[in-house]
Amino acid sequence: PVLYLEHGEAMILIDTNGGNEKLPGWSYNLKATPWAEVEIGRRKIAVTARVAEGTEREELWRASVDQYAGFDDYVKWMKRTPSVWMLEPATKAGVEDGSEDADVGTTRESAAAAGDTAPSDII
Repeated sequence: PVLYLEHGEAMILIDTNGGNEKLPGWSYNLKATPWAEVEIGRRKIAVTARVAEGTEREELWRASVDQYAGFDDYVKWMKRTPSVWMLEPATKAGVEDGSEDADVGTTRESAAAAGDTAPSDII
């Protein structure tokens, strides 16, 4: 499971990997292919992912810390700056250009290709 914050119709994810320096496998997957399917309970949602930057990142970081203060603890331990991901519902444009067929694979497949997996790389 991955902790997320609902933000309107979007979801915010932070790639702290529990304070681990290694990126979580899902972060590699989204960098490689920003189209994914999220499963919440029995509901599946097609999304497009992007990394928030600047003022948006700061606002989303604060909102995430309000939900889970542990994120602030993690950055004290880490040398890298965690990315704040915004997963937004896929649009019709993605369906029309065929990008919804992009397969991000499993966390293990892409992360293994990057040579960077650990037991905590579960999404």
